[in-house]
Amino acid sequence: RVAARFSELNAEISQLQAGMAKRRAALDARPWALTLPKEAYAGTYHHNLLGDLKVALDEKGRMQLSWGRVSSIATGMEKPDQVRVEFVPNSGQVVSFQVENGRVTGASFDDMHLVRRH
Repeated sequence: RVAARFSELNAEISQLQAGMAKRRAALDARPWALTLPKEAYAGTYHHNLLGDLKVALDEKGRMQLSWGRVSSIATGMEKPDQVRVEFVPNSGQVVSFQVENGRVTGASFDDMHLVRRH
């Protein structure tokens, strides 16, 4: 009886993992609406109370956003100069970049505004 329950749980875990993989693939397939090349968004964005948000491209050319100890690979969003991140696993937050005269000048996250340092 216990062995049968473990077997059921393993099957449920497999289904959950397959569902998560499918969801991740759908997120990764979202189109990007950045108005500049990804490299133009790389840099450090500062908030006086909350510290620095760092944007970099990883070895695969993916946009990685790091804020203190949390990090997320960004995926595309439909609106211009926005990306989706998961600083909290399985939740989606939007980071909006401010672009002026062809240059990224800042970012916004949950009504917090960050100024680009470099």
